[in-house]
Amino acid sequence: FAILHFCDYQATYFGIATIARTQLQTSLLKRFLILHEGVHQDLDNGRYITAMSHDAEELVNSGYMTTFKIANSAGDVLMIMVYLLTAPFVFGHPRKWIMMAPLM
Repeated sequence: FAILHFCDYQATYFGIATIARTQLQTSLLKRFLILHEGVHQDLDNGRYITAMSHDAEELVNSGYMTTFKIANSAGDVLMIMVYLLTAPFVFGHPRKWIMMAPLM
């Protein structure tokens, strides 16, 4: 219990979202600086500022960080499958294959 609590507590300080957002904003800025001067004049500065501040953060939070939620759910399903396969051996009960049907 203590190890899980420590890991959950430290997870808030990993900064994965911050690193991803910073990388995305850096890439957008590099892309902007590579453009020719004529394109700079045609580009709407408001849209670029919105992309750098609001859209980058929304993309990381709604897109990239959801992959961790999906991985967490897949891990939960995997642990349930392991439990359903090993529980009859551990507790000495007969195996009931119908219990595995929802996981298929």
